[in-house]
Amino acid sequence: MIQNVSALKSYGMTALGYSLELAGKDFSAGQDVRRSIILISDGEETCGKDPLGVVDALKAQGIEITIHAIGFSASDAGKAQLKKLSEITGGTYREAEDAASLKDSLAASIQQTLLLKPKNESSGENILSAAGGARIVSSSNPLFANLIDGSEERVGPFSYGDQGVFSFKDNQPVLLEKFLVPVFLVAGSNMGEIKVYGSTDKPDTGFFKIASFHLENKVAFGNVYQEFKVNPPQPIRFLKVVLGKSVEGGFNSVIYGEEWKSAGKYLTEDAFKAERAKLPAPEINLIARENGGEMIAGARAEYADLIAAQGDNYRGWVNVNIGDEVIFGFQSGETVTLNKIGIPVLEASPNNLKGVEISVSETSPGGPFETAGTFETTNLVFPKNPVQEYTFEKPVKAKYLKIKFLSNHGGNACYAYQILAMGTLD
Repeated sequence: MIQNVSALKSYGMTALGYSLELAGKDFSAGQDVRRSIILISDGEETCGKDPLGVVDALKAQGIEITIHAIGFSASDAGKAQLKKLSEITGGTYREAEDAASLKDSLAASIQQTLLLKPKNESSGENILSAAGGARIVSSSNPLFANLIDGSEERVGPFSYGDQGVFSFKDNQPVLLEKFLVPVFLVAGSNMGEIKVYGSTDKPDTGFFKIASFHLENKVAFGNVYQEFKVNPPQPIRFLKVVLGKSVEGGFNSVIYGEEWKSAGKYLTEDAFKAERAKLPAPEINLIARENGGEMIAGARAEYADLIAAQGDNYRGWVNVNIGDEVIFGFQSGETVTLNKIGIPVLEASPNNLKGVEISVSETSPGGPFETAGTFETTNLVFPKNPVQEYTFEKPVKAKYLKIKFLSNHGGNACYAYQILAMGTLD
């Protein structure tokens, strides 16, 4: 190759049309075939062969191509022509000004050609597809809609704690069996952790955690989708996805991802009820505001923020005073069954909340309250699950929950990110 390339003579012209014509000869006509060309140029056509006409001629032969164009330090006229070529063929256009940006643009364009064509070997239909009727119901970032639109573009930036809620075709319930996330290129900004929740009721309440998925920062050439089984499969009406950190970033790093899929099947209402009956009542954070929890009384109004986070977004901390108490109620004033209390610890600090006293009442927010236990956190971070939990010896019935802040880890202040009360609605 080196000998042959050395024998070539450059005349400084730009033969876009002729290059596309020759490249087109490498393809055969036929339906349902992907044909992609990556076109890199520093300018517009200068050899008299209209590249748009070449594209039309190939199309007339039954050869439809997709052009992913890169303008490498291109002139304005060159950029305009390359962009037009990508637009009329359904491809992408990127620009590069140096070797590093050319490498990035080329890697992204290669991803778009689907040379690493993903195989979906899941057991069920992709129920998380906009083309199939899935919809984004609400989100903290509008880009969530692009993760199910079928474009297979790299989507971002997202941030830690971003979340989206999805519904399914015609608002039908589904049996969720798998969640699939592709990795087309190795990058520190890839999604590292994804937390999946389901609701059997409404798109804004009743979400329970299904699983946390941790992605590997590698490309598998046989199947670029990393598949995560939901065991047991979950009957749900709405799906909520919360992003954790990127594979190499902290809480403030940017995150990018590609087209998601979910394997499962649609359920009739009778089948939905039957599937739900097979499983125990889902465990949820009963005092979370999104699940109908509320602060009934407390030494400071700011303590309401201890239940304000959605999903696993624990970044906002609350300054609490040692000795203060706060009382929480549950959805519609209902009596619930409490299994455990959780306190997130996101970084080691002497100011972290350490000890709490847990009391419950089945009668009124004024009491009487019975002590259900005391809990002390460890001043360490557990990355895969930062929530440290106190599990009751036996499930506890409660209509009201009181938390008293007993101590910190020796600092001059005391901070808490959230208080979680995990259990089931009666």
